[in-house]
Amino acid sequence: MRKKIGTALHEHLIVSMKELASVDGVSLNELLEEAIVEYLTQRRKGGGQSFLERTRGSVRLPPEVVAEIMSEDPYGGD
Repeated sequence: MRKKIGTALHEHLIVSMKELASVDGVSLNELLEEAIVEYLTQRRKGGGQSFLERTRGSVRLPPEVVAEIMSEDPYGGD
């Protein structure tokens, strides 16, 4: 069942969405629905993972570099 909703968006977002919908040959409603489904799917894929779990391995540094960074005093003391 479809249901109407009302919302307020920044004008530049509306312009961009209309342009993209036109290029894709779909209605604004179809574009929004597809975007929301994709967003929700991606959010669910993350599950209950923490930010650390989701980003693990995204920065590849040798262990000795990580150890050096972790040993630094964040407050600049000795």
